[in-house]
Amino acid sequence: MTASDPQVPPGDAAPQVYEERVWIDGCFDFFHHGHAGAIVQARQLGSELYIGVHSDEAILENKGPTVMTLQERLSAVDACRWVTQSIGRAPYVTQLDWITHYGCQYVVHGDDITSDGDGEDCYRFVKAAGRFKVVKRTPSISTTDLVGRMLLCTRTHFIKSLEKRLRGQEGHGTPDEIKAEGEAMTERMKLYATDETGKAPGVDVWFWSASAEARVEANTEEKGTFTQFLGGTGPRHE
Repeated sequence: MTASDPQVPPGDAAPQVYEERVWIDGCFDFFHHGHAGAIVQARQLGSELYIGVHSDEAILENKGPTVMTLQERLSAVDACRWVTQSIGRAPYVTQLDWITHYGCQYVVHGDDITSDGDGEDCYRFVKAAGRFKVVKRTPSISTTDLVGRMLLCTRTHFIKSLEKRLRGQEGHGTPDEIKAEGEAMTERMKLYATDETGKAPGVDVWFWSASAEARVEANTEEKGTFTQFLGGTGPRHE
């Protein structure tokens, strides 16, 4: 915890610790679908999800400079439908008094190792207290990877046809690996389309396809074709 971060959790303390209130924390820098995957999986483990977001100073001290400011990262987190409340300047090493202050019984994190600047496990205290749960890390995506793609101008991650990729007809590797990746990507898209509980259908997902002429001629304008991929609850009228 840096000198600029609060020494005690801000805000009113919860009257008790709730079994269904879950905590997840992180940098959430250059917010991507891997972050969303961890968030929705954490939300599935309870009925409320509180998210701690580390300060720019704490991240610089333990990991390196951020791309986005704290306020930008908080805004990205708050935009997720699975989030109940975000808490800025949460300690880089998760503290029991913080999660208890906000009434959270468990802390959730992916199945990868997260260490502080001294090389120690950021979740050692909550693990020792038996208040830690693990979810699957989303493969092949990270903030470091995204920055690397831009700096190196790589194209190996490009997808020519998302429909073919999902059907296992396009990709890298053996036919079995390509098929498995298509199935895994399909399941991730279904997960990301869930409602605010992370358990029930939420948004509709559609594919848009342009004609061959429009793909070749950049100045060709057309309506294209929409095909429904996933059915959700439809538009909300509030």
